Amino acid sequence: MTGGWDNDSFFGHHALASKDLWKIGSDRKIVLVIDDDDAVLSTIDIILSRRDIVVIMASNGEEAIEKLTLATFDLVIVDLFMPRMDGLETIMALHRLAPETPVLAVSGSADWAGAPLPDLLTAAIAFGATSCLKKPFRPDELVAAVGRLMAIAR
Repeated sequence: MTGGWDNDSFFGHHALASKDLWKIGSDRKIVLVIDDDDAVLSTIDIILSRRDIVVIMASNGEEAIEKLTLATFDLVIVDLFMPRMDGLETIMALHRLAPETPVLAVSGSADWAGAPLPDLLTAAIAFGATSCLKKPFRPDELVAAVGRLMAIAR
């Protein structure tokens, strides 16, 4: 999907550089996906790309904030457990930088080092996420959540 643009170092293997986002066309939706697990990033990329959605990837919150300052996204999907800047911190920063952009929080962790956690997906809503989805999710669950949030964003 890179269309010949050399952007692997900044936007990932299957995405466009911010300066080239205008070339996509106004009818294409652009989603920023933030997760430190490459398998999750690839899976979400495959699922959404098959629905003609452009996926921009970030492996942590700091990288995502940098990308958000360079481009506008129709939706942000963020994992809650990441190094350097966790999902809740990232959601708060996203909400400050782009308050109109819907945020889908995702997480599969029920405990941390054997200790049960509070319901962090519910907490993510309080921190500014628009909706949440528990991992592992089925492709149809992700597509439905993305569709609902894209409809809200219009």
